[in-house]
Amino acid sequence: VDLGYLTYYAAYALATGDLAVADGETFQAGRLGEFTIERDPTRPDVEAYRVVMGGFTLYDKNNIEQAVFFDAVQGDGGQESFEERYMSKYKKKALSIIPKVTGMISCIASGYVIWHVLRHKKRRALTKNRVLVGISVHDMISSFFGFFLSTWPIPADTWLVWGATGTVQTCTMQGFFFQGGISAAPLYHASLSTVYVLNIVYEFSNERIARKAEPWLHGIPILFAWGTAIAGLPLKLDNA
Repeated sequence: VDLGYLTYYAAYALATGDLAVADGETFQAGRLGEFTIERDPTRPDVEAYRVVMGGFTLYDKNNIEQAVFFDAVQGDGGQESFEERYMSKYKKKALSIIPKVTGMISCIASGYVIWHVLRHKKRRALTKNRVLVGISVHDMISSFFGFFLSTWPIPADTWLVWGATGTVQTCTMQGFFFQGGISAAPLYHASLSTVYVLNIVYEFSNERIARKAEPWLHGIPILFAWGTAIAGLPLKLDNA
């Protein structure tokens, strides 16, 4: 696209007489900036000139992602415009720092719920409270690993990520625990709703719920959440 863009500008300038064909002559090519006409060293036997758009770029696994991203967003602003409009947006410190604050608040609140239930024998005896502890434990896990740690565990060389100081291993660890915590919490909420349905609608006693249903109320969220987290390790999904 850029090559055709440059060709159009050069051809138009030549056709209108705004550009003289001479070694060292310069002209503006719109968003691409200034270019210089030079003698073509590959054809020394004739009086030939050329406009060099730029050096060749070798694409590999280390730069292809960035190149595709540039092409997708830079539009007609060029590299400089991209730096101004996008780099500052994607590397804002706030995108890394704010989750640390909210994640810590969530951890503290969930920790209080756990402490509030476990410190009293009567509260521990109720199935609904034990399910609430399960919700809070997994909320703490997801809040700590997914939000408080934020960008810290991400590999340090990751492009456009402020605060990344980790490795592939730390990123995998974060993904593993975040998957387990974030998946179990909503299923535990369904378990808590089930407790209330059994207690209020079907008039099950706490003892009957504990005996008949509680193993499922804990088992389903835990097995699904941590099963998917473990399954993601060999598939390398926890740091995708």
